[in-house]
Amino acid sequence: AQNGATCVYVRDAMINGNPGHATTWMQELVKKNIQMPWAAFMTVRPAPEDLIALAAQSGCEHVQIGVETLNQDLRKDNGKAISNEHTLEMIERCHRHGIEVTAHIVLGMPGETEETLEQTYQNIHRYGFDYVALNLAEHRPGIPWDKQNRILPVLPDGNSGPELDMLQAWQRKMYRRFYLRPARLAKEGMARLKTGDFQDALSLTASVTSWLKN
Repeated sequence: AQNGATCVYVRDAMINGNPGHATTWMQELVKKNIQMPWAAFMTVRPAPEDLIALAAQSGCEHVQIGVETLNQDLRKDNGKAISNEHTLEMIERCHRHGIEVTAHIVLGMPGETEETLEQTYQNIHRYGFDYVALNLAEHRPGIPWDKQNRILPVLPDGNSGPELDMLQAWQRKMYRRFYLRPARLAKEGMARLKTGDFQDALSLTASVTSWLKN
């Protein structure tokens, strides 16, 4: 705050991966009355009510979670056996304590089909996410699928597999489905106007226009 910061983004992929450490850190923020809004990545589990409540008390206003896919079988096959029910429970807890949630979803993981993409499209607005980030599966050195000779759609050399155009089309459809709902647009626009951030409001308008054209 002394350097002019108004919020803090904690660069930690799993801030609650060690609940004891996270609890101690948050308790210290409360104890020292450090009133600085912060945001971070969290895992869906463990995220009990008391941890979420403490996060809010210590200044947390936003968390990002890795949902990966809304298809539970596909998620499990790719090494993330967290149910949709657990995801919904965490989002409800966060909202009870005034914390917004961004969901990160990956399109094109091994096993992805038109059917699983359609499932994500049909349900992306039904989970209570405040924001979504739709990422295309990228083939990086050392990922577990290397050993299985499975190539992900986005290649590190800048080339791409044949699925990329199809995935990008789904990505655009899903963004439109989520962000172009009238209630969602009204909420986003009012939030920007309330803070007087007219430049951000213009940016939102430009983004919406671009999605409509595509």
